[in-house]
Amino acid sequence: QMLEKEKEARLSLESELADAYQIQMSLLPKSAPEIKGLEISGRSIAAKEVGGDFFDYLISEDELQICIAVGDVSGKGLRGAMNAVMASGILRLASTENPRASMDVLMSKLNKALCQNMERDMNVTMVLAQLDTDKKQMALANAGQHAYPLLVRNGVAEPVKAKGLALGMIPTISYELTTVDVKSGDLLLFMTDGITEPRSVQGLMYQESGRLDEVLSNIQAEISVDSVLDIITSDVMNYSVDDDLTLVVVRVL
Repeated sequence: QMLEKEKEARLSLESELADAYQIQMSLLPKSAPEIKGLEISGRSIAAKEVGGDFFDYLISEDELQICIAVGDVSGKGLRGAMNAVMASGILRLASTENPRASMDVLMSKLNKALCQNMERDMNVTMVLAQLDTDKKQMALANAGQHAYPLLVRNGVAEPVKAKGLALGMIPTISYELTTVDVKSGDLLLFMTDGITEPRSVQGLMYQESGRLDEVLSNIQAEISVDSVLDIITSDVMNYSVDDDLTLVVVRVL
């Protein structure tokens, strides 16, 4: 009887995790949007059945601007996943209610809402990056995400080191807006630390190993962003799989 009860409990947990996975996946973009002047591809892979990473695309009414959001909720598994679902929903609501808000203002509004609704021992790191295809500019705000976005130009990757406090901790803080000019041919990478910080058996983090720079330096201009996404995520997972990972790749045309 004890074995039977254990089996029932395990099956019940597996069913709940499967339901949570379906809910989480339903909130992620099904495909990349078609924005004139940009090629976009994104993916999120959970280390367990469900995870705390998420990403989203928020498109302006005139379709000349797109906001790319990449978030990472503290904690893994079911708890992280449910808070990721909440953070993603609040972000969409804040964006809808404030369609012309700059990324720093939108981040502040999201932070206040999460401070009211998130458990005290939880927080969210996030990057919000708005790309303007007419001005060839990227404006971004960073809330505690130390896996900085990368600007890859002529095979050389440079981090965009915008900084700010993680979301859901202090409701009164503000965020700074960082603006970067982009050029045709540039690659932009937005990621969580599941890309940069997986450790090898020797304890060396992926980005510190130099492998990411090597991969990026060998990417040819004619390779699609889908292929770039595949190349990077495959190399990271071959190096180590110990965290949720999310990556969005954008090429400026």
